[in-house]
Formats: sequence, C-alpha cells, structure tokens
Amino acid sequence: NSSVDIYGDTVTVVSGAASSQLMGINNTFGSTGAGNTVNVYNCVIQNCSYPTATSGEFRGINIASTAANTNVYNNKVINNTHIGTGAWAGIQIAGSTATNMLLVNIYNNEISGNVKSGTAGIMYCVNASSSNQTSNFYNNNIFNNTAASSTVALYGYYNFAVGFNENVYNNQVNNLTGGTGEVVGIYARSGSSPTDKQVYGNTVHTLAGAGQVGGIWMEYAGNNLAYRNRVYNLSSTTTSLTPGVYGFQYGTNQGLNVAINNNFISDLRSPNNTSVGAIYGIWIAGASVTSAKIYYNTVYLNAATTSATSFGTAAMLMQSTPFTVDVRNNIFVNVS
Repeated sequence: NSSVDIYGDTVTVVSGAASSQLMGINNTFGSTGAGNTVNVYNCVIQNCSYPTATSGEFRGINIASTAANTNVYNNKVINNTHIGTGAWAGIQIAGSTATNMLLVNIYNNEISGNVKSGTAGIMYCVNASSSNQTSNFYNNNIFNNTAASSTVALYGYYNFAVGFNENVYNNQVNNLTGGTGEVVGIYARSGSSPTDKQVYGNTVHTLAGAGQVGGIWMEYAGNNLAYRNRVYNLSSTTTSLTPGVYGFQYGTNQGLNVAINNNFISDLRSPNNTSVGAIYGIWIAGASVTSAKIYYNTVYLNAATTSATSFGTAAMLMQSTPFTVDVRNNIFVNVS
C-alpha cells in the first residue's frame, strides 16, 4: 500500500517551456493497494509563471492517483500567472475511478489573485471532475481570479465527472472575471442517476464576463437539494445570449427529484442584451425533472437595459414542466 502526506510546502516555479505541463505539486502515489489515503495540506503555490507557454497547461495542485480517500485542505494557490491556450487549474483531482475512489474531500482552501491571460484554454479555480463514490467541497474561498482575454470558460468550482454523491457547501466564490466564454461560480454537474446531490450555504457574487454568466448550475442526480445559497451581483455585456445571466440553473439531464429552497438571488444584469430572455433568476431547463419543489426563495430583479428593441427577464422560468410541480411561499419581485 502507498498512503502519502504532502504538507507544509511553499512552491514557486517559473517555466521556460511551451507545451509541457507546469505543476506546483503533482501526486501519483496512492493508487496501488486498497484503503490508501492521500493528504495534501498546508501548502502554498504562489507566484508561479509560464511566460513562454503556447499550449502548456498549469496545475497548482494535481492529484493523479486513485486512492480510496483523498483530502486536500488548508492550501493556498495564489498570485500565479499563465498565458497561452492551455488549461489552468488551481486544484485538480485528475484520478478518476469510482470503484477505487471512495471519498474526496476538498476544504478550507484559498484560490485567489490568479491571472490567465491567453485567448483560449479553460480556467478552473478548482476542477473536481473525478469519478468517485462521494465528493465533498466545502469552506473554500475562491476570489479575484481573471481570464478576461479568454474565449472559453471560467469556473469557480467545476465537477462534470460520472460520480455518485456530491456535496458542495459553505463556499465563498466571488470576483471572477471572464472573457467571451461562460463564467459559472459553482458548476455541480457530476453524477449518473441514481445519486444524491446537495448544494447549500454557498455565497456566489460579483461575477462578470462578455458571455453567459451564471451563479450555480446543477444537474445529473436522482435527488437534488439546493438551499440557503446567496447569489448576487452577476453581470454580462453580451448583446444576444439567452439568457445572458442566470442566478440558479437546473439543467436538462437526469433530475428526478429537485428541491430548491430558501435561496436568495438578486442584482443580475445584462444591459446590452436584446434577447427577450436576457436574465433568469431561477431557471428549470430540464425536461427530465420528475418532481420540482420550489419553496421560500427570494428573487429580486431590477435590471436596466440600453436596448431600444427588446429585453426580457424572468424571476423564475420553468422551461419544461415536470410531472409534479410545487411552487409556494416564494417572493418574486421583477421591476426590470
């Protein structure tokens, strides 16, 4: 067996390569044998740069192993810069085997002050796309990260693996600035039904870009709970996307039971948009949703527009009708 602890390291790396990966910490131990644990904690990845990058990627902390238990906590990935078209990830869980990986915990980390200046290449502040039994992402602080020149996406938290149970809670995601690609604070789309997914207690605010900007995107689960989240101050300069901005989206895939309760969404803006669906507060896009229960949410829209032709907003849009719909005790205010 090969359990491992990596801790207390401060790493600064400058690369003169072009297409190679640049990584602050890369762990490959823990895959051999059963019951191994990988811990990475109290490390600082700071001031790394890749000024000659063309297609080369950057990963601050990369976990390539498939240990039974993986814990990444109390780390900082701060003030790193990257150019070129390669992807950027502050923390990446690259190992992906659901039969081996029982538990992944990512908590109490800070990802801040990082700049990706290339015109392409996705920026993941945290890429947790690992097929595992249970993934927990909590008490992390993600702020002041920029990919303003990019034509592709910027994500605060990203998970699009074929995993099982996913819990995302008590995180702070704010001050992310993207380019013309999408910007999403929390992208919780792992899973293959039946699974359980909870997204709660998160605060997502001050996201901006020229493409679609969203607070929380959630789908791919049998039982879905989203509650006590706060989403506000999101803006896009797009002229045509539908929507240009949304607070909360439940997508089009595998959503048997969806409960959206006690969330607060406000200050969503897309002032240049001529779409009749420029802004959605709560957006149920999924045709596969069987039951939707939407209780005690507050959505306040007061968006202005420069459009002289068309501009439309919705505090809540149910794009397809589930078999069972229960919407009650919400406060929807739309004075846009």
